[in-house]
Amino acid sequence: MTICSSSGYFQCHGFEKIEIEPTRIYRVEDAREFLSGQNIDVDAIAPQVDRKFMSAFVRAVKPREIRSHLTHIVTMFPNGEFSIPMFVHDQVPPGVPVMKEKCAEISYSYEGLPAGGRVRIRTTNPDALKAIHDFLRFQIEDHHTGDTTEATARYIRPKSSGLRKTGCGERRMKPVRI
Repeated sequence: MTICSSSGYFQCHGFEKIEIEPTRIYRVEDAREFLSGQNIDVDAIAPQVDRKFMSAFVRAVKPREIRSHLTHIVTMFPNGEFSIPMFVHDQVPPGVPVMKEKCAEISYSYEGLPAGGRVRIRTTNPDALKAIHDFLRFQIEDHHTGDTTEATARYIRPKSSGLRKTGCGERRMKPVRI
């Protein structure tokens, strides 16, 4: 399969933003290793195999599946239903027991994005906030996303003044009548 036909294969299966990074292009010498003992004359097929095989790292997204998964999360988590992460990770992820206990104090909202989507998790309860951070850190580390595991507050600063806490470390400005 060539890089082009590989991309077509991934596109046919719902992937988008496909990047294929060759990591190794195999030579006849490499073929000799894995064909030895197969009763194949490597020298006879050398022109057919030299530089025709490669290993590659493929990056791609499946936005439809991402959106579906995140939509399920915003319907399940508010009810204290965390079976998906427990199944995926074969353990109870950190933070889940407290998130279940405090589910009435945590809100989840979904936002569709071009490459998939995002779930915003909000709370004003300090114990729930710590549990959320623990849960997200675990997700980031276990899925090797490369995202930062440092929790930071996000500030939106319109022209008016007067910050109010809206939960999950997020702060927004109080609405001001003009």
